[in-house]
Amino acid sequence: MEQNDIIRYDKQFLLGTRKLRPEMLQVNDEAVKSVNAIELGEFVAFIGKILVENECYLLVAVECTPVATYPCTNDTISHIDRVIAIPVEKDSLPCKPVISPSKLEKIRISQKKVLHFVTRKGNAVRLIDEILRLFNGGDFYICFKRDITLNTQSNFSTRRTNKWFFWNYALLSDLFNDDGFPHPGTEEWIIPICQGFVAE
Repeated sequence: MEQNDIIRYDKQFLLGTRKLRPEMLQVNDEAVKSVNAIELGEFVAFIGKILVENECYLLVAVECTPVATYPCTNDTISHIDRVIAIPVEKDSLPCKPVISPSKLEKIRISQKKVLHFVTRKGNAVRLIDEILRLFNGGDFYICFKRDITLNTQSNFSTRRTNKWFFWNYALLSDLFNDDGFPHPGTEEWIIPICQGFVAE
C-alpha cells in the first residue's frame, strides 16, 4: 500500500483531501496502521479547508493560550496563537514536509519560515501568507467545551450555532449537510472560532 500522510488530533486522524468527507474523520488507530500512514504532527483544532488559486490547504491551530472562562460553567476560552497551512497535493494527500512539535519550535520565529516550510507554491503563497498573518496576528478565540458563537442565554436554549459569529463556517462547509447541520460523526471536528476581544 502507498503511504498516506495524516494529522493527529487526540486519537483521531485527519487524512488530507480536497473534499472532506465525514467518514475520513472517523479513522481509528487500526485503520491508520492498515494504510501505512505517517503522522505529520499534532494540532489543537482543525480550522478548515481553503482553496487558493486551485491549490488546497488545510488550516490547523497548533497553539492556543487560555485567556478567560465562562461564568457558571468555567469553560475555558482560548486565544488562537499559531495557525499553519498544510498544502494538499492534487492526489488528495498532504505534502511530505513533517510538522512535528520539535520542528515547529525551530520555525516559530517567523510566519514566512512556517509558510516556506509547508508550501513552495507560486502566487498562492502571498494569499496564504496574508491569511496566516490574519490568524496569527489577530484576535481569534476558541472554546472546546462550549459553542463560543452563542451568548449565555442562547447557549442554554438552543444547540444551533449562530453563523453570524461562526468565523470558520465556510472553511468547514464540507462537514455540513445541505440543511446546515453537521454530518454524523463530524461534530467533534467542528469547533467554531470567533474574532473579537475576550478578557476576564
